[in-house]
Amino acid sequence: NILSAPLDAEFYDDFGRLSIKRVAAYVGEPVERFAKMVGMTGSGLRKNPVSQMVQAPGRRFVWILGRLERELGSKKVALMWLRTPDPALEEKSALELLAQGEFAPVEWLLHAMTTGTPI
Repeated sequence: NILSAPLDAEFYDDFGRLSIKRVAAYVGEPVERFAKMVGMTGSGLRKNPVSQMVQAPGRRFVWILGRLERELGSKKVALMWLRTPDPALEEKSALELLAQGEFAPVEWLLHAMTTGTPI
């Protein structure tokens, strides 16, 4: 379950709300990059980075990021993987797809990668 993923305090405010601003800073991307993922405009997201609309997709993104860091061994390698175009993703990067709200192809590739399932 995505919402039962471990909460990394670094990404959450004092009320337990995920802040996409904190996630964006961690990943090194502008907040606006995640607007489509959460169904908001860039300006709306900047004004309210802890919006209710951010919570489910943001937590799903954080879960994927955490899984990548565990599987690949470091934040640096996980971010490189996220940014590198992949033939299994039609030469798009995982980050590009995730920022568009397209989680399923990335989750499938991560599953295949971690279980040794042929692609």
